[in-house]
Amino acid sequence: MSQPLTPAQRRRSAIFNGLVGTIIIAIVIILAAITVDASLAFMAERSAASIASAAANDAASLAIDIDHFRETGEYKIDPNIAETAEVVAASARIQAGNMFIPGTLQVQVRVIDPTQIEVVVSGQVDRFILPSFASGPQNISARAIGAIDVTP
Repeated sequence: MSQPLTPAQRRRSAIFNGLVGTIIIAIVIILAAITVDASLAFMAERSAASIASAAANDAASLAIDIDHFRETGEYKIDPNIAETAEVVAASARIQAGNMFIPGTLQVQVRVIDPTQIEVVVSGQVDRFILPSFASGPQNISARAIGAIDVTP
């Protein structure tokens, strides 16, 4: 049979149990905050990928060189895509909504070859719960390629 605890032993046990409980709660809160921030970053990455994919498809459709098609019957992307890039960038900004920090969304459009166009969407997202522990906003980037594919 065990000896009953003295008042001093009970006090030390209570302090120890309280300290351990506090540490465990703090660890759980920090892990939950990391989980929330990681899931928000993942959502932003998925949103950027979706925006880049839609923009690449739009850009491939809008950048078809109509004069070349009329002359030769071949599809090719017009190398002068400045107007197309502006339209695609404006569309991407509308689709992004409030996902990214205002002013950080960038859309780059470039021709890879005569039948492919690349769109890169990048921006920054705020950390929701742990901004003071992290080193500022998180950079997000996604890349997609739109192609002219006319197969009978």
